[in-house]
Amino acid sequence: MRRPQKEWRPVRVPGLIDPETWQLAPGQLQRQRQRATRHNPKHAYLGRSLLVCGRCERRLSGAWTA
Repeated sequence: MRRPQKEWRPVRVPGLIDPETWQLAPGQLQRQRQRATRHNPKHAYLGRSLLVCGRCERRLSGAWTA
């Protein structure tokens, strides 16, 4: 059973992530959306966006040509 709101006591809880990481989150989410497999259903390359260049650290992707 829930206590009535007048009996609630506020409790301070520390944040789980720092403000700088919180500011970076929207950009990371956008990058993940762009790499999502659902945006390229026609060519499902094995290892797509899983391989990383050892020099520039960018994700590798496949390309198909006729």
